[in-house]
Amino acid sequence: MYYKASKDMLSSQTLNDSEKLLMIVIEGLSQKEGFCFATNQVLANMLGWDVRKINRVLASILKKDVITKEFVNNNGSSLRKLVPHVKNSTPYTNCHGGYDTNNMGGGVKSVMGGVTDLTPILEEGNRIKRIDKVKKKEIVFPWTDEVFLKSWEQWKDYKKIEHGFRFKSAASEQASLMKLSKMANTHQEASEIIMQSIENGWKGFFELKTETNGKPKQRISEDYATRVANDLLN
Repeated sequence: MYYKASKDMLSSQTLNDSEKLLMIVIEGLSQKEGFCFATNQVLANMLGWDVRKINRVLASILKKDVITKEFVNNNGSSLRKLVPHVKNSTPYTNCHGGYDTNNMGGGVKSVMGGVTDLTPILEEGNRIKRIDKVKKKEIVFPWTDEVFLKSWEQWKDYKKIEHGFRFKSAASEQASLMKLSKMANTHQEASEIIMQSIENGWKGFFELKTETNGKPKQRISEDYATRVANDLLN
């Protein structure tokens, strides 16, 4: 994938690396008509970003007066048109192939004859995205046996289906596990607390009720808890 990038844009001191990269794509898509109708999802797919990042970077670019957003009518529906402001269309010249590490933190790749090869940039973006996923904080479970792990997955499915809730980060899930571990001494007690909350339709965890009408509550056997978890997850 090759796009021409304006010298003004690439040497801009007001745009950060992400903004320059997005502008390269928008300018490239706008070469023929001077504008493009690319949606944020299309731009996200091209750059290997998520839509939220596109929203954030594009909003910043719009404030810096290097691009205009317009809306046009198309058979009753509204289409967004992005119009880049290319004040100086003179491309880079006398550039050698290879990596230009002095611009965009190494983000501008293989500038040759005024044409910028975006393929290495997009590949680098995807690589960083994969690394970010790997670097996401891993959950530390208080118990790692099969019974508890399946009970925990059952709890998350229950919260999602019954209450429309899902953990938005590893930190929030870890905090919930910490709370549960303070209430239970064993993985079986933890699983019983989970089952108690599901049984009563509760949104959170509460101390295990040990008595019913003055009589000790019968504990769930580990074998039964394992079979229930397997049945519900399979």
